[in-house]
Order: sequence, then structure tokens, then C-alpha cells
Amino acid sequence: MSNKIKIKIITPERLFFDGEVDRYVVDAKGATGGFAVFTNHSPLTTEIGYGTITLINEEEERKATVFGGFALVQPYETIILVDVAEWPDELDIDRAMRAKERAEAEIAKSDSEFEMARISLMKALVRIDLANTADKMKK
Repeated sequence: MSNKIKIKIITPERLFFDGEVDRYVVDAKGATGGFAVFTNHSPLTTEIGYGTITLINEEEERKATVFGGFALVQPYETIILVDVAEWPDELDIDRAMRAKERAEAEIAKSDSEFEMARISLMKALVRIDLANTADKMKK
């Protein structure tokens, strides 16, 4: 049996990733928090919130944002269904910064829809963090 995990990451718009990895780490705040998966992981179904996923092969790592979904983990295969997944080069950092500023302004208002503004802020911060991390890795 291979020491790799087959993983598919699917959004409503596209098949975001379909390949094999040594392991992966989901750092997306959900009902169970973040988690790491290695080959032969115990079966698990879990919620994925807002954050990142890191796909790891030997010494290579690829990181992407993931927003809202579920993961079905089996010993040698994982299927992740999320609303949004983005590679660093797909991010519009200026748009994320504007969304962050709008969300912070909405949160500051007493009559705002706090939960929607909080979610917008979380998404913007994840995108900004990944963009900054990707820039540092290029150097």
C-alpha cells in the first residue's frame, strides 16, 4: 500500500486539487478546530471553517485558503468539500484589505449585523495572512 494520501478538494465552481500527498494540515477553525492527517488516519468526518490547508509532499508544501465545508477522511483517501478554495496567486490582496476595513467598520457599529461582519473579517484576515506567507516563501 502506498504511503501517500489521495486528496480531492472540491468547490461548487471547480475541482480545486486532485492528487496525492504525504500528509496535510487543516488550520481552519471549525467545530473541531485544526487537524493533521497522515496515511492510515482513522476515518473521520468533520466541519471545516475559515482558514488554510497545507498540502505536504516530502519537503514541498503548498498552502491554500479554504472557507466553509466538510472533510471526509479515510485511511488512504480524503474528500474535502468547501465553499471557496484559493491558491496564493489567486488572491487579490487589495480587495482583501478593503474587505477587512469594511468588516472592522461594521463590527464597530452597534447596529451592524455582527456575525456577517465577523465572518467577512475572518475571510479577509486569512487571505491577507496567506498572501503575506506566500510572499515570504518566494524570497
